Amino acid sequence: MSPRRHLKKDHVNVPKLLSIPKKTNMKEISGLFTQGTLVHEMSLGSLSEEDLFHESLEETIDKVSCLTVDGKKRISEPNNSPCVKKQKIEHIYNKKEEFKETLNVSAIKDRTLNSTDLSKFYLIEVCKYQKLCESFFEELLTQSEIALSLACSEIKETVPKIGINIKRSCATNYKYFYQNKKVDGIAFTWDGKNIFYLRLEEDGCHEKIEILQQYLAKKDNCVKIFDSKESVVMFSKALEIEFSSKIQDPRVFDWLLEPDGREKNLHSMISKYCPEAKGLSMIIENCKEYGSVGMNVENTIEPKLRSAVEAMVTWSLMNVMKDLLTDLPKDFSYVYEIEMAATLSISKMEIAGIGIDITALESLISSIKLNASTIEKKIYSLAGKKFSLTSSKEVARVIGLGTSRKVSMKKQTLEQSKHPISDLILLWRKLSCTLSRMLQPLLGIVKDNRIYGKCIMHTSTGRISMHEPNLQNVAKDFNFINPMTNKEVLISCRSIFVPREGCVFLSADYCQLELRMLAHLSKDDLLGKILNSEGDIFKSIAAKWNHITEDLVTDVLRTQTKQICYGIIYGIGSKALGEQLKIEADEAAVFMENFKNTYPGIKTFVENIIISCRSNGFVETLSGRRRHLPLIEDDNPAIKSHAERQAVNSTIQGSAADLVKISMKKIEETFNNCLESKEHPLLVLHLHDELLFEVQKERLAKIARLVKESMEKSVCLSVPFPVKIKTGNSWASLMEQCDIY
Repeated sequence: MSPRRHLKKDHVNVPKLLSIPKKTNMKEISGLFTQGTLVHEMSLGSLSEEDLFHESLEETIDKVSCLTVDGKKRISEPNNSPCVKKQKIEHIYNKKEEFKETLNVSAIKDRTLNSTDLSKFYLIEVCKYQKLCESFFEELLTQSEIALSLACSEIKETVPKIGINIKRSCATNYKYFYQNKKVDGIAFTWDGKNIFYLRLEEDGCHEKIEILQQYLAKKDNCVKIFDSKESVVMFSKALEIEFSSKIQDPRVFDWLLEPDGREKNLHSMISKYCPEAKGLSMIIENCKEYGSVGMNVENTIEPKLRSAVEAMVTWSLMNVMKDLLTDLPKDFSYVYEIEMAATLSISKMEIAGIGIDITALESLISSIKLNASTIEKKIYSLAGKKFSLTSSKEVARVIGLGTSRKVSMKKQTLEQSKHPISDLILLWRKLSCTLSRMLQPLLGIVKDNRIYGKCIMHTSTGRISMHEPNLQNVAKDFNFINPMTNKEVLISCRSIFVPREGCVFLSADYCQLELRMLAHLSKDDLLGKILNSEGDIFKSIAAKWNHITEDLVTDVLRTQTKQICYGIIYGIGSKALGEQLKIEADEAAVFMENFKNTYPGIKTFVENIIISCRSNGFVETLSGRRRHLPLIEDDNPAIKSHAERQAVNSTIQGSAADLVKISMKKIEETFNNCLESKEHPLLVLHLHDELLFEVQKERLAKIARLVKESMEKSVCLSVPFPVKIKTGNSWASLMEQCDIY
């Protein structure tokens, strides 16, 4: 620490708070820091002339940051005393921890972080001085890579103690907010040491946001963000800033290394990859959440400091991970690039949401309630008494299956029952489940006539799933005969989902995606030949399997063939297949074995996948993404068998998921190259092998052609992957279009 060097009286100019030349860049400002030119504005008006001194960069930036830091306790704002000296953030853990890693993370981080001190950083509030702010943005626009973190605080609704007609204070009092969070500022770094904090509470934020949008609009720029998907959504919803730049996320990188591992929060990531920064992680509190610490409003530490630590650590994590690439398979970098592109696309999908017709939703709910009530009365009439339809015990007693032991009233049991109310109970259950699990929850989450779902991207197989709500599980149209009126009733849950005015839905659906992936991976000549020809794929497969002509294939045989194909893909056992086909497990096992013998390439592929997994400990998808399955060597036959089915399923299903993600990346690139920004359609739903877009009517033909070409040409494999295009004014009314191009 350099000693203080006091200034002489004639060197002090108290009225002039800051003196920076107009064209001063950030490097020169760092020099000013070193010279002691920048002094906290509060101190200039309150300190004596003897208290103004030249000091080190560390001490000066401590003053500018206006934080009192105690690495062993907490961080707090100074108590109106600008003279309070700030304790350095010191690394409080000296003992190295042992890690059970397949990669030597410690060795890599040593060569990566040898010039970076992760025990402390300098926090600079750029909005305190106008020239500093201007220079910050000038320097920002020259950077090709940055790390950032949003600083959010909770919006608390307050209820007045006096008066009953006074409105509660709400989010509308804030300028930059989304849901229960308001954005206080953003922390930036591009060297992992100096953290620049942009406060968004002062006047003139509109210009700052415009400059930031300018930076994030550059497609060649790279932004490193922890929990990038949620951050991109918050940027859009709260600040109206859209991302076009590339993004990198250490959480995605870590998931690719351990797809079956537990999700890690920032503290766990620090422990694994950057233990030198553990002191910093301790001062921002540990948290159970896996997302961004800067956006975690339940954390009691000041948002500014939370975001600053996160930005610094994210920068360091990505540096360590970049060096890890040299010890990883050569395809890993490509896989990571695909996953980050998919993350950005899914973020935009969550931002867009999907339109919903509230009137149609309420009408559908009323119709289902009425029909369910009618069916319930009919059941009681046939049974001769009232009983609980949700009680397996009571249902079993009524249909004659009641015993002293517990009886399961699952779907298969009721389907096998000859009692006249069994089918009605199944129908009542279907209606009740549709009502309670899908439709009624939508009423509480509709906002501006749209539903905004959430996606889960870090799954074992790599498939993207949804929750809150899971729109991927919205039932297709089904009908039934009302037992009281004998009239046919149509239940169309998908009809309530509609595009904006002036737009239509466009669906792009891969035909038999996973079956075609199985054909490519297995290299089975017969299956490949069928998939390279036209006609009903499953009829052709069934005919070859049973040595008959296609015109002799019945609907039942076609269905059995389809279930066996997907049984192999999904890795189900003979028992589960038997339940689907409504035959005994032994008979199902014979069906599956005969099928594999007809298509020997599939049998060989399955055997080789299992052998390879035992040898290497992992399976690999089309793009090179790996899943480790150590239980494939387990002594327990049931556990071992389950792991073997997982190996096959993860390879096929994971490869299919890869193809869709590659297509999403290709589509986005095509849109950027061929369309103006105002012409871009909105991706509103991801349905595993199908993508649903909201497209302006006048641009439908052009968009349909671009989407189809992008998806079909995204990869070149041994069998074609045709895409079926459908359009409609609702999700339910989608119709195939062959002449739209």
